[in-house]
Amino acid sequence: MSLPNFPVIDLSVWPDEDAAPSPALVQEIRGALQDVGFMVLVGHGVPQAVIDGAFAACAAVSYTHLT
Repeated sequence: MSLPNFPVIDLSVWPDEDAAPSPALVQEIRGALQDVGFMVLVGHGVPQAVIDGAFAACAAVSYTHLT
């Protein structure tokens, strides 16, 4: 089984979070969600330790009741 190629969106091109994002960034996000339904966000500034903790918390949860 091959993994899909998810669009990678770089949020570092939006340096001023108080300003509206550029139309190009909005279109890139819209296209990713309309065409694929998922995207990978990079350049968001979330520390790697927080990301690792979130993945660890998800791995610790049993999802067997969902099947």
